[in-house]
Amino acid sequence: MLDKYEELNLTNYTDGNESKMIFCNTQATDFNIKEEVSNMSDNLKNPYISMYHWVKGEIFDIEAINNSLTIKDKIQEKIGKTVKKK
Repeated sequence: MLDKYEELNLTNYTDGNESKMIFCNTQATDFNIKEEVSNMSDNLKNPYISMYHWVKGEIFDIEAINNSLTIKDKIQEKIGKTVKKK
């Protein structure tokens, strides 16, 4: 997208001089910004997705603890009833 922008708009500002361009400069051999930008965008990850999965895991842990405490209370209640029957 950036190279298309430069190709369409910046050619007017640089008078068609390719050496002044950044992305469409074929004369610059020491670095290639176009490849670096595309690699950077491919390697970026959305931190909100990681945070979403972390929070979801924490919610599952809390629900599991809540369920285990509820079942423990029910078992203790049943044990108390059987002790009273004895």
